[in-house]
Amino acid sequence: MATDILGKSGRDMLAALVAGQEDAEAMAELARQAAEEVFYHLLKDKRLEYHELGANYFDTLDPIRLRRHLVKRLESLGYEVTLAERSAA
Repeated sequence: MATDILGKSGRDMLAALVAGQEDAEAMAELARQAAEEVFYHLLKDKRLEYHELGANYFDTLDPIRLRRHLVKRLESLGYEVTLAERSAA
């Protein structure tokens, strides 16, 4: 999770990728460090507040894209998918 690609942890991850880093554990460690950096700043600056957006937050941002993705996913699993709008109740 590189929230700020120009931050130190983001630059570290980019440098590792450019250098050909393929070790999953090493990349996971860099991502963990990036997350810790974000949490540190959230805890340090009392003016910042963390608000949980909910488990389906990203699903609500672009429902058409989500629908297209889910249809493709089901088709890749061997299903034939037909969608119909639900009538207003």
